[in-house]
Amino acid sequence: MKLILNYTFFIILLIFLFACDQKVEDKSNIYKEKVLLSENEEINEALNISFYIPHNYTKMPSSLKEKLVGRINKKGDDEFIFYVPNSYFYNDKNKSLFQVGIIKLKNIDSNDSLSIEKYITIYKKFNNGLNIETSDLINTIIQIKQLKIIKNKLMTFKFLFMNHNKEIIQIDFSINQSYYGDVFPTVIATIKSIKLL
Repeated sequence: MKLILNYTFFIILLIFLFACDQKVEDKSNIYKEKVLLSENEEINEALNISFYIPHNYTKMPSSLKEKLVGRINKKGDDEFIFYVPNSYFYNDKNKSLFQVGIIKLKNIDSNDSLSIEKYITIYKKFNNGLNIETSDLINTIIQIKQLKIIKNKLMTFKFLFMNHNKEIIQIDFSINQSYYGDVFPTVIATIKSIKLL
């Protein structure tokens, strides 16, 4: 009987120590993510989201918007899609660009019919020469689709999710492949910080 009690106590002690170790590790991971991000939360009321921008990224002037509006489909197509960036952040050290925007159809009235899956299908159709990898990235609150695109030495990550207004929000990170290992943890930390307003 005494042996059983000692054994039971030993098992409980092991479970307790393991749980404590997990809590320390979780706090360490949270700390690492916060170190990668700016202390100031970026609140984007136009897109109804908030997030923490990557550390050492500078917010660029909104005048860039007119130059960077991207059209997904070829000219003359009946149903084409626009990517309209809203905010830009730049890291001069590794020359990487972080931008946040919204996906819109040509016909604004039909935007409700545009799903993330449909957008990805159209995007792949008109960029079939690119190496595009698609995966699901699960945030604590938001379901996010990730596209990884490689062209020459440029690597771009597109993160797609819906806001409360059922609009498709797209966050892009573009960087030279040689910096990928250093920057990717920052990318994930930023994405995990997203909140819907």
